[in-house]
Formats: sequence, C-alpha cells, structure tokens
Amino acid sequence: MKAKRSFSSLTALVVLLILGPSAGAQAPTAAKPRGTENADPHGPKTTAIDMADPHGTEATSTGPAAQPDRKATAEDAGTELEVQASEESTPRALSTVAAVIPGLVIHGFGHYVAGDKDTAWRLFAWQGVGLGIMIASGATIGLTGASRYGNELTIPALVTGTGIFLNTAYADIYGSATGGRASTYAPRPTLSATVGYGYVDDPQFDYTHFSVVSGLYVRDALRVAPSLWTALDADNQRARLPIRYRQIDNKAGDFLQGQVAATYHRYGDDGFACTIGELSVGGRLNSSHLGASLAGSYTTATVGYALHRTSYDVAPADTIGLLLVRFGYGLYLPKNGEIEGYYQHRRDGFAAGLSPSPGNGSGFLGHFGLALRQPVSDRFAISLRSEIGSAWVATGGIEIRTGSAQ
Repeated sequence: MKAKRSFSSLTALVVLLILGPSAGAQAPTAAKPRGTENADPHGPKTTAIDMADPHGTEATSTGPAAQPDRKATAEDAGTELEVQASEESTPRALSTVAAVIPGLVIHGFGHYVAGDKDTAWRLFAWQGVGLGIMIASGATIGLTGASRYGNELTIPALVTGTGIFLNTAYADIYGSATGGRASTYAPRPTLSATVGYGYVDDPQFDYTHFSVVSGLYVRDALRVAPSLWTALDADNQRARLPIRYRQIDNKAGDFLQGQVAATYHRYGDDGFACTIGELSVGGRLNSSHLGASLAGSYTTATVGYALHRTSYDVAPADTIGLLLVRFGYGLYLPKNGEIEGYYQHRRDGFAAGLSPSPGNGSGFLGHFGLALRQPVSDRFAISLRSEIGSAWVATGGIEIRTGSAQ
C-alpha cells in the first residue's frame, strides 16, 4: 500500500511539473477528504470535534487520527491528476495520428480532430494553393516538352508549389502534436564568426576534409555573410560573399529580403574553376499567423537566378543559367536556438543535386538539408548542418558572438 501511495504522489508531482502552475492550482480543490464529497456547501463548517472518532477522541491536525485522511487526500490528488493528464494526452495523440493518416493527403485533418477547425481549414486551403501551382506548372512543362524558354518560370513555380504543399503537411503534424510552443524568434548578434570542420563524401572528387570559416555582420537592414571552405587533403577552395538587405523585419521573425551574392570555387586538382553571380528574393513567415497551435515554428522560401561561368585550364569557358529555389520548415528551440529542414534547388555547391545513381554525378534535382544553430551562452553557439544530394556534406562549428542583437 505504501508503494502504491508513493507512486501516486510521485506521479502527481511529475504531472504538476509537466502541466505547470495551472494544474497545481486545481489539485487542492479537486482532492477532497473522504466523506466530504457530498457535503452541503451552505452547511456548518466542519470542526475537529465533528471529525472525532466514535469514542469521542478529538482528531486534531497533529493527532494520529488525521494521518489516514491526509494520506488518502494525497492518493486521491495523484489519481485525479493522472486522469487529467491522460484526458489531455489522448486527444493530442489521436490528432497527431490523424495528421499522418489521412492527414498527409488531407492537410489540416489533425487540427480538425483536435477541434481547431479554423486552422484546419486554413491549412487545407493552402494545400490547395500549393497543389494547384504544382498541377499548373507540371502541365505546362509537359505540354511544352520542358522547353528551356519556359523552364525559367515553370520550374521555380513547381518547386514553390511543392514547398507550400509539403509545409502545410509538416505544420499539421507539428501543431497537432504540440498545440504550439513558447519558443520564439531571437535576433542574431551584430557580429559573429564561426570556425569549424566540413566533411564531403563525393564519388566524383577526391577531396573529403575541409576547414570552414564564416561570419555575419549586421547593421540595421544590411547583412553580410562571407564564408570560405578550404580543402585539407586536396587543392580545392570555395569562397562566397552574400549581401542581403531586409525590407520587412519584425519581432515575430517575419522578414523579406533581397540578396546579391558572388561565389568563386576553384578545383585546382581538376583544372577548372567556377564563378557565380546571383540575385534572389527570400523571406521567413512565423507559422503562428495561420493558427496559435503553430507557434514556435516558421516557414522559409527563396527564389532567384544565377549565372554560372566555368573556366578551364585547357578549354574555352562556358556560361549557363541556374534557377535558384529553396523552401524550408523550421522550429524555434529553447534558449534562442533554431532547427530547419529544407530543400534547395541548386547544384553548384558541394552537395550538388540528387542523382538516381552514385556514379552519375549531379542530377537534375537539388539537395535536402538539415541545419541547427543552438546558443550555449551569450558568447558562443553550436552550428551543425547536413546536406544530401549527389554527395553527402556535414559541417560543425563553434560560433563566436559579439555585439547587440538586431
């Protein structure tokens, strides 16, 4: 019996910690001493004499007769909280399952099961928008025979529509499982530098190990983020300089920015080098605009165009155009961290593009990635990233931060 009561008390404590102050405030009123459940609320107050035993012994607060009632109260409180936690977790589990089956086909179904019909209909409507863009752009590509004169519009539209379609599915699962979280956007410091290591597993090239150095400078709406990759086991270097200007930026984490960037990638062992100039527009939207249950998450999107010039040691140079499209879904983490999964439709980096066979090199598609940035103090943060295309790329570094957040 002691073990059972101890377990109930421990369970009550754990549930109190999980549910927070609100659960703790309800427990005392829910747990009534045995024999008082049906007491008249307007009747006389119960005194120690009223609770005396049949032999007339007064049950005082310190007397032995009070002990069983106190233990019973703790046991009842534990049972009450167990039932309350079970009732709250069961609908959440059901809505999460519904967000997967059939929610992966009917986006918003998980929220509908959870009773959040407004958010459910919004997600369903945006799924329709994404699906409509996918069908229209896909049909245009098919009817024109994937003409290169139309691909500059149809392929970005196809990828963007796919991003909207997938992100509404992710949002339904996230909101159904969590109901929203308190973690929010945190501005980056005005100056930071990251030093780390990069690993590249590419069947087409011999390089593997890289030193990776990057930085970020923020001044009002302007952001400059240079980076340099230097191979440790080959003659290969990649330098990149993006410059971004934000037109819209608020405390919720929403922003819209334009970017110009220049990249130089030298393949010394292979006798060629690539120079890339690009223009793009991108932004981020806090998902809570669609519903309170999506608080703590966000979506990102970028679209742009680049000119890619390849110069050879023994042949004339050639220039091609690159379509740049990216979409992602991310979560704000405690202590100002962020984690984001994304798809990037470009094939000029180390990850290149997904290929049906490892021996085919870069394929038509882009690559998928997962990025994490987690501050561990006011001065330092951990930065991790993994990408998979025709090559697998993994990086890790320590970010050194200074200056006020902007």
